[in-house]
Amino acid sequence: MKLSWADAGLNGRYYFEAQPGEYDGVPPIGQLLVDRDALFLKNDVINLASFLVFAPFVSGELILPRKVSAELAEAMQDYLAPAWCGIFPLDLNPTEAPQGDGMALLNIPGHETTKLPNQWGMPRNVSLTVLDSAEWSGSILATDEIRVASNAPVFSKFVPQQEALSPYISVALLFMEAFRCNTLVIPDSIEIDDVQWDRLSRLMDTVKFGFLRESEARVLLEESANSVS
Repeated sequence: MKLSWADAGLNGRYYFEAQPGEYDGVPPIGQLLVDRDALFLKNDVINLASFLVFAPFVSGELILPRKVSAELAEAMQDYLAPAWCGIFPLDLNPTEAPQGDGMALLNIPGHETTKLPNQWGMPRNVSLTVLDSAEWSGSILATDEIRVASNAPVFSKFVPQQEALSPYISVALLFMEAFRCNTLVIPDSIEIDDVQWDRLSRLMDTVKFGFLRESEARVLLEESANSVS
């Protein structure tokens, strides 16, 4: 499967696109659409974002949008096991760490939750809401929030249940560093079994992003606030 990232087309949307190969499954939709430019992205971040969308359909050779670090390629192969996958093009340089120390809380349809607290002098936390592009278009930006329309909810309905969160994580990855966030926070109301959580955590760790449940993040933020008060 060949994955690519494209700038805005005639409809003004940016998108990941999959071109299945001989041994791949066929995704129900060929493009993951996003109604806002990601501005800037490190190679491994955009590679992981594209992978998370189409991983359930990959088998055999996988060509990513940009050069991929050996560490992330190995993590992707482990994620796809026991299926074998050759991943290209490889980059021998290590992954760069993201800029910023904030947390991004992922809000998706049916699992919206209250914003994470912010405190003066501390890294800013944001809410990242993915809206269904069947009902919304465009994006809204605030100092501590972004809302962006995408067809990620459609992808979520056509993949195995354990993979249903992955298209939303893909969209979140596109905007985290623009908000100087290095940790993605998942609402407690979203059920993820421990095995899948560990699989996703390893992928996130390879691109130097943290991955926390909402309750864990709120405890850490409370402890941090108490330590400086």
